[in-house]
Amino acid sequence: MNTSPLVSVCIASYNHEKFIAEAASSVIAQSYSNWELIVVDDASTDRSREILRGIAAQYPDKIRLILLEENTGPSGALNRGILEAKGEYVALLGSDDRMHVDRLKKQVDYLNENLRVSTVFTKVVGIDGAGKNRTGADVEIFDKPITDIRNQLLQGNFLNAPSVMARRAIWLEAGLHNAALRYVQDYDFWLRILDHHEIARLDDRLTEYRVHGDNLSVRGARDVSLACHYETAISKLNAIQRWSLESLYSIPPILEGEARESAVLAAKVAIARLCLMIDKTHFQRPFLGTTQAYRYALEVIQTAPGAKIAQDLLKEVYSALGDELRASGKGEQKYHDWWHGRVSEPVVTVSGEFANVLKTPEATVITERNDESDQVSAETCNTSHEQQVLEAHDIALFEKRMSTEWSKCPSVQFVLIDVHAEEAPVIDSVSSIVSQLYGGWGLSVISDRQAIAAEFESEEHLEWITTDHLEQELERLVRESSADWIAFLYSGDRLERHYLVSMLDLADIRAEAEVVYSDADLINKAGEQLEVQFKPDADLDRLRSSDYIGNGCLLKTETVRKNIGLVSMAHYSFVYGMLLKIIEDGGESAFAHDTAILFHGYEENARLGNLPASISRRKDYLEQHLERCGLKSFVIEGYKPGVFYVEYQHDATPFVSIIIPTKDKLEILEPCVSSLLEKT
Repeated sequence: MNTSPLVSVCIASYNHEKFIAEAASSVIAQSYSNWELIVVDDASTDRSREILRGIAAQYPDKIRLILLEENTGPSGALNRGILEAKGEYVALLGSDDRMHVDRLKKQVDYLNENLRVSTVFTKVVGIDGAGKNRTGADVEIFDKPITDIRNQLLQGNFLNAPSVMARRAIWLEAGLHNAALRYVQDYDFWLRILDHHEIARLDDRLTEYRVHGDNLSVRGARDVSLACHYETAISKLNAIQRWSLESLYSIPPILEGEARESAVLAAKVAIARLCLMIDKTHFQRPFLGTTQAYRYALEVIQTAPGAKIAQDLLKEVYSALGDELRASGKGEQKYHDWWHGRVSEPVVTVSGEFANVLKTPEATVITERNDESDQVSAETCNTSHEQQVLEAHDIALFEKRMSTEWSKCPSVQFVLIDVHAEEAPVIDSVSSIVSQLYGGWGLSVISDRQAIAAEFESEEHLEWITTDHLEQELERLVRESSADWIAFLYSGDRLERHYLVSMLDLADIRAEAEVVYSDADLINKAGEQLEVQFKPDADLDRLRSSDYIGNGCLLKTETVRKNIGLVSMAHYSFVYGMLLKIIEDGGESAFAHDTAILFHGYEENARLGNLPASISRRKDYLEQHLERCGLKSFVIEGYKPGVFYVEYQHDATPFVSIIIPTKDKLEILEPCVSSLLEKT
């Protein structure tokens, strides 16, 4: 008879036919034998159910399937699995993740030996869609050292849900997952566990956590919804209300008298400031947390009306609410003035290098096409009142982030290469550049014609270069540029007004990035969208197959300067050569991807890029890259223009016998053989 406690492993499955067999197999392979697997399929529409039935048929005493007819979402499916669990312990696993063979054993041993701990996580190994190891910020977040878990979790989640095991009684006591929360149901649950219990994490990497395009919990900076922010904020604020001051700020129970009063006062001030910080982090303005901060401030001022710490806190709350007059002690703010100021002015006032970087909602368009004549004139682009108010708020948000989050205010050099006979495309490109909300940029136009507007002679940040020697001028600009970032565009390409603020914000978040690129679309002469180009994150194999990143990306100027001698800039596709050099030096982590459509590529430029000469040059860049990497290979042009196939020539090909012991497990054998054929 097995005396080890039963562990119920719960998997909520939805449309993961590619991965569900791997997840289930990793449970079946556990060195700990007393387990049951409960898979709740949340109305999958792919082959998941067929695969699961095949696996469950092999282990009828160990695996239970619950096949829901209507989709309930991840919370509903997980809650159902936990309620069905019979084990003393309940462990979770994602339907696209995998367990290390000793995970259950080590977690059970830890919980048996540490009765004060109710819930234990593991560290994780990141894997991609193909099962290869993957590193990056989306995985490294789960390695954050635990020093003060309650205060740390109030800064944000760093516990990996698919790695958790907890006593079943704790799941029920804490109330399971809140189905009303779509994005942070796990995070909210961890905070509720900490109301009365302790959490730990093993240093062993016992869970393989898959990060791929369909992953729910890992999103790009621009792919996070508003709901994710307010769900996170309310989860933090609810925890602050539930938790005692003693648990948050380690006030010793033996502390008495004035010493205790002083400690409680300091703790309440700290909590109030934390509430203000929650609003600042998630909304960049007073919102859910400021009212809670105000309540704490009033408690503090009532307890110690003369204390400087209390007076300072109250001023901070007044300031956060926009009542600067009361905060400074200079009078009372009138409601009309306060509201008018919130509509027309930024939320915060910035100074120093940030003060003049963002432009007002009225943006100057340097050149405007005149359909009735060939004249080009400077003119102010007047937007509607509603658009101005909207952009004023956008500007305020970016000002707030820049002044509080950005480490510096970077400069950008645009290089616009004029390649078309007509003036209209270059006018469109220049207009989109000078309309940028972010003002820290310069523009150099390289053309074989004379400048099309007088501003290129009078404005310091505008330059028009008339030349027949493109490569020499490009190299000169790069060598002489003092900008932090550089972007190469071709006439006809256009940018969204918030292109720079969004891209530079991502660059600040991803400090290691040397390339920042966004999703894009293809437009015609009239600016009408022809097709959308959703791009994957950085991928070496994909970049060797095609120039999927393309133009319109920001490149670190110093990186481009360093590679001038290795990548010829004489050809239309030289940016592709630069990208290959950057990925071979810095790896995929040198690339940051903004998932918003910020760049509009001109269809004529796409046509030029697919001419035989351009494709041939990209092939040359690729072959040079492979040679620098020491890879013997043949590059073959694909059927679709601009796509390449790389055949790697290995020095030796010894015969390998692969033995796969199996019996009546086609559903497990099939993906195993398929992966061997695909990857070998």
